[in-house]
Amino acid sequence: MAPTCPVPSPATLVPNLPTAVRITRTITAYERFRLELYRARSGNPDRIELQSFGAALALRFPAVGYFNQVQGLTASDLDHLPALAAFYAGLPGGFKVQTAPDTDRAAVFARLEAEGFRPCSTAVRLARPLTTASSVLPPAPRQPGLTIAPLREDEIDEFFLTYLEAFGAARTGWPAALPNLRLLAGRPGLHCLFARQDGRPAGLGMVFVMDGVAYFCAGAVLPAFRTTGLQTALIEERLRVAAESGCDLAASWTEEASASHRNLARAGFETSYLDPIWRSPPVESAVDSAPRLQTHHA
Repeated sequence: MAPTCPVPSPATLVPNLPTAVRITRTITAYERFRLELYRARSGNPDRIELQSFGAALALRFPAVGYFNQVQGLTASDLDHLPALAAFYAGLPGGFKVQTAPDTDRAAVFARLEAEGFRPCSTAVRLARPLTTASSVLPPAPRQPGLTIAPLREDEIDEFFLTYLEAFGAARTGWPAALPNLRLLAGRPGLHCLFARQDGRPAGLGMVFVMDGVAYFCAGAVLPAFRTTGLQTALIEERLRVAAESGCDLAASWTEEASASHRNLARAGFETSYLDPIWRSPPVESAVDSAPRLQTHHA
């Protein structure tokens, strides 16, 4: 049986609706942005599909379980649930659903539960307003020999191999993931920062900028460099990028009470809304034989 978790009362999930809507739109835009790049590869070798169902966006990437999700489901979209089930047919892990913050969440949750969906986790969507005075944190002490700089063209493969290792992606999936990840480098609106310790790859941070929102879409540190203050330094550098890009809001998401949550909270991020993630009912039979890469940020 799929894991379940308690769902907070819908009335307490969205304390700041305007900010929540901006964050949701930016996150969805980023997921669309990168999957459209991956899908555009000759022959679409990963069999990626994107399709709108009412206001909701459905993403399908058979080899990467993280991407098999519906974003922005509203109460008006509930009649599309059978069509969504057909869209994801054959995926052994099923699919996940995230609901829009500006909808009748009580009605959506009740319908999902009635259809056999179960909550599997809760994402914490975080925000930090940016002003001229507060955009950039006073730099915390850093390890001697630490550098954080924009990604250079001659570092692209090294950067994304660091990405895959830091996020814990299975090494067997790296050859399939790397051609997709290379497509992200140098794209307007997406800033990639590479951290090195004494010249060695140590971690990375990525920021997607859209309509005044700086979405911290990736941040990870290799195991050997954790607990050294590097993640805090990467947050500081991404806040600087956000300020220089003219953004008025920085946003991210994490799991509640995680190390990432604590790091972001120390940097002034506050909870904008809680986003329960629902998983579809178990699939009776699996017919999709694509090789699987289990990583949530591939």
